[in-house]
Amino acid sequence: MKSLVIGILLMGIVWPVLAGDYAEHKKIGDASFRYFTVQNQLWVFFKDTLGLGQFGVDYKVPFTCNKQIAENYKGLFAISDSVHQYTYGDLCALSGDHTVDPIQLFQGLFTKDYYINPAKSMKFKHLAPQLQKVMVMQDIAMEKYLNESKKSSWGYILLANDNSSHFQRPPLSIYQMLKSTDPSLFDLIVQFNLHKNDNNSFYLVYLRKRLALKFLHLNNTSKYAVMHLIALDYMNNAAIAFCEGDPEAMRKNFQFALIFNAFGDHFLQDAFSAGHIPVKRSWRGLDDLGVHNYYSRLGLDVTNLMGYQWHTYGDNYYDSTTFAMATLANNQSLNELWYSFNNTRTAFSTALKEDNGAASPVSLLKQINNKKVLTTNYADTILKHFNAYNYIPTPLSKQKYKEDIVLKHGSKVGAFMQLGINKAFGNAQQSLGWEAAYGVGFDISRYDVNNVKQYENYLKHRETLHWMGVSLAYSSNSFYNEVVHQWGINTQYILHDHYSFNIMEGLRSANTNTFLFSMGMGYEYKSLKCPVAPSFHLYYDICKGQAPLLGLKISLRLY
Repeated sequence: MKSLVIGILLMGIVWPVLAGDYAEHKKIGDASFRYFTVQNQLWVFFKDTLGLGQFGVDYKVPFTCNKQIAENYKGLFAISDSVHQYTYGDLCALSGDHTVDPIQLFQGLFTKDYYINPAKSMKFKHLAPQLQKVMVMQDIAMEKYLNESKKSSWGYILLANDNSSHFQRPPLSIYQMLKSTDPSLFDLIVQFNLHKNDNNSFYLVYLRKRLALKFLHLNNTSKYAVMHLIALDYMNNAAIAFCEGDPEAMRKNFQFALIFNAFGDHFLQDAFSAGHIPVKRSWRGLDDLGVHNYYSRLGLDVTNLMGYQWHTYGDNYYDSTTFAMATLANNQSLNELWYSFNNTRTAFSTALKEDNGAASPVSLLKQINNKKVLTTNYADTILKHFNAYNYIPTPLSKQKYKEDIVLKHGSKVGAFMQLGINKAFGNAQQSLGWEAAYGVGFDISRYDVNNVKQYENYLKHRETLHWMGVSLAYSSNSFYNEVVHQWGINTQYILHDHYSFNIMEGLRSANTNTFLFSMGMGYEYKSLKCPVAPSFHLYYDICKGQAPLLGLKISLRLY
């Protein structure tokens, strides 16, 4: 019984922050990278200058059963360490959901890289070693036309619970979210790069912990900005190495730029998910997954800074419009890397011709670190240079959040509490009893956004078709002036958000302990914006050595 209590409490804490769908992140990343390649005619540069190979040409396509993905892979350039090959979409999908930061991404995927030596993030130390296995599991799932593998681990649960970066911070605007970035983060990045080869010195371990903590608590808007800044810094280095005739340094820095940018693009993609827009992360976190799943499924009417309006959906429910808008933003992000590479090459080449002692072009990240761009002006500078923000849905204002967001609290995923009274029929010797329960519930429905009938149900505010809850229940009654205590595990099923059926097994304790079995059925009344749902249940108790009891329970359930 003790282990079950702990299990349910933990489930109430960690379930609300599960990650998004792997296949959707991968699809957006791969589509944007292919478009980026075609748009800038990069085939020759990628093959001859960077030495990148192509799937279906130099490397085997890792899919056969899923013809749609297999066809998409043909000609796609791979990011490789000569042993393993990854698409840009692979890196987008693994970022954030399966790794704390790009350092872990390097440590888990690449056999030779810049970040092999630095201290590992100890709290999440098991994430990096299992990344290769995760990719295999995800590929198997996608071969079966699934969006996500069922693989999980304690490390993923910890990461999901700690990582608030997948969400915005309603009602903050893009500018306000950028402005909230802790300026000390940039100093930490500089210090870490200076000490990254110290072979696990105490100071390096300290820096590693600080970086991991700060990365985990950035909002998705700031997270993208920081990663894109680092990627542009690497691209600046790549361009300078190109001009100085150092092809190895150029290839290394160019590849690092792509990997860091892919990590950032994961969070840029999250900004398009309807489920990531209205979630207000709190210390409880009990309501988050319910809000996330509800709006991912129903979607939200949104607009962006360019004035484009559409109905965006969320994880596992992306439609063609949401997918297209996210791909355009991702493509803009990649284009800015290429523009930076070309502009730096041109500026550095010109400076070399005019004066051999000319200073190298300085990236925006270095300008911030050197105080040439004050951290107080950081948000203005980012908004001016990072045009991917023009594509993402405008965050909900305080007024819009209050007026437009209506979450039906009944029967959603997450923890719930219940208080009520009960009375047996035909038994004048039983006074009114009381009961309490705490548990977790799960939406076990399967939805299809193209199913018109289901969507009509959504419009009528039926949040779930099928819901299952498990709770620990306690009740106290008085029979013939004797107090009777009952403990049990209650399993409840709710159909169409209202019709409730439950079974409870447990103990009834008076002078002796006896086994208790209870069945019930009833109705819950739920309304929009109200987290409390009253319910009425008929119950039938069967207890060894005692006559069966038929009674009525009236409860208030807080979702």
